[in-house]
Amino acid sequence: MYFDYKLIKREVTSSWSRCLKENKKRYVLYNNMKKENNSNQFSKDLRDIFINTSTKLNQIIKSKHCLLLVNKEKIIEELLGDIHFKNKLIKNGINIGSSFAEKYTGTNAVDLAEKMMKPAYILPGHHFCKPLNSWYSLAYPIKIYNQTFGYVNLISEISISKEVVCLIDLFSKNLSLRFNESKKENNKISLNDLSYNQNYILKKLAVGFTEKELAKDMHLSKSTVKYHKKILFNKFKVSSKIELVIKAIKIGLLTFEEV
Repeated sequence: MYFDYKLIKREVTSSWSRCLKENKKRYVLYNNMKKENNSNQFSKDLRDIFINTSTKLNQIIKSKHCLLLVNKEKIIEELLGDIHFKNKLIKNGINIGSSFAEKYTGTNAVDLAEKMMKPAYILPGHHFCKPLNSWYSLAYPIKIYNQTFGYVNLISEISISKEVVCLIDLFSKNLSLRFNESKKENNKISLNDLSYNQNYILKKLAVGFTEKELAKDMHLSKSTVKYHKKILFNKFKVSSKIELVIKAIKIGLLTFEEV
């Protein structure tokens, strides 16, 4: 796999300059990290695919390492790998919900991959903060049609071999392909998949009806309306009314005139 080392070097230098200018501490600011992680805003499908497909990869990579799934906001969603090394990361503030944004974690591979929109491999000395500056790090964007949905990040105690780099490259591409397939499957919802009540509730939710108003309009109990609403959320694999309406528009079950 080819890395743009000139660009990486330039971005590392720029990142260090910013960190020094801002008098950033030389350690991960885990106590001050924003716990902005909202699982509802991150794809459950992508997380499940990552967990299900990373087991074999973790077995092949025998060194002390951790494989991380990071969302597009650079917040860690999953952390898998060698249990002892994983505990070391967690002890030093690198855990699910932690941020790889430069202001919290200094110069790091995920932040560089986001800025360059390319894979980034950086050596221990490239990291600005402890304990990252003792480890090697590799970050690959998870992309579908040039849109980034997250990052695969490998952190290792030893130098990452070319073979492992190729495996991470293939792994990230496989994640992208399988995630894209799952998105297509999710879009295969038609009116035939919805009952009369579910379709009616969908259309009324789109124009702002509350559960109480729906219950009165449909002569149903509020709990029955909640039950149908929950089924809609499950079928569309969403967690809010706004997401439900947006997805229904995208797949043609609602028109803009109905909203």
